[in-house]
Amino acid sequence: MSKTDKQTRTIHDWLTVVFDIGATDFSADVSAYEKAYQLICSVFGIDWFEYDVITLKRGIYEYPHAIGIFQGTVIIAWLDDGSSVMVQCSGRGLRNIDAEYAGGLTAFIGCLRAYEGDWHVTRWDIARDLFECGSRYSPAHVAKERAKGNLVSRIAYFQPTTSTKVQRPNALRGRDRELLIGSTTYLGRNPFQLRVYNKLNERFVKTGIDFQYSSWYRWELQINGNKADYYFQEWINTGRRIMDAWKLIMKANFRFVVNHDVDVDMHRHANRLATARWWSDLVNIDDHWDHAPALERMQTPAKTQKFYNKVVSKHAAMRLNYLVRGYLKNGVGIDDAKRLARVVFSQELERSVDDNQTWVLANENLYKWSE
Repeated sequence: MSKTDKQTRTIHDWLTVVFDIGATDFSADVSAYEKAYQLICSVFGIDWFEYDVITLKRGIYEYPHAIGIFQGTVIIAWLDDGSSVMVQCSGRGLRNIDAEYAGGLTAFIGCLRAYEGDWHVTRWDIARDLFECGSRYSPAHVAKERAKGNLVSRIAYFQPTTSTKVQRPNALRGRDRELLIGSTTYLGRNPFQLRVYNKLNERFVKTGIDFQYSSWYRWELQINGNKADYYFQEWINTGRRIMDAWKLIMKANFRFVVNHDVDVDMHRHANRLATARWWSDLVNIDDHWDHAPALERMQTPAKTQKFYNKVVSKHAAMRLNYLVRGYLKNGVGIDDAKRLARVVFSQELERSVDDNQTWVLANENLYKWSE
């Protein structure tokens, strides 16, 4: 396979921003609700009354008041006294912003850059999709290299026996099911974790790209707390491409080397070990295969149809449960989580169409395990 066959894309997959409001920023008679509303209007130019607003009855995290816009994928929350306002954008929320916000996600983030008030980032996820890049970037290969001691990291809390794990179904039934369900390898932990995964049944949701690629791996960084704010501020102030930011963060925190003798002291002599070629290819900001033609988003009715024929019709309950658990994991109360999940789920169903028998027959091998 030549380098022109490979394609990659780097995207924002989560962003949580907290705005600190001073006592003199608003007059004393302005309510907390009005402070939040006016802040969002002034920073982003968003009038949330122009959207279908979903009120979260129990708030989120430590914020007692919250609403959801963009089908509940962007949550705005505030404290009782209005001293803090949080804007939380999930991966789906960021995609909705890119599609519906004037100027897209670039303009949305540009508003943050231009805002002169106090704000900081508490979570930033950056994901890089690798299409047709070979099994050397698979979760299994990363786990194997880590187990062999070929990962040299500047992060101190790696443990040889627990830092890497591959999650697989308990009862695999052949390669087709493995491709369908996939696996995940984790490196690191909060506040800085790398997830490498291949979940074919999530690919359309994650990328908006149809099943025309034989291999897809996502390398996703989840950065929380001070680290998230540090890296995001560095990126936003330098004006670099998001792709370059991902590579520079990876190079600063991870390094895979070639196989070495077991007697080598990894901590004292890591600088003497040669960097693995596959790793250099991944993080080199001057490589060629990262400049392949841009991938087109394929969120057309016909492409959406293919995804829902495959997933929703057979796994509707599983999908709804997944959405609920996602909201619960991110601090939403159970009642609000169920309501938000139903909103998102109904939006997905509305975009689906009747059965596409041609595609099902062409991909029937993906379903053999369930017969």
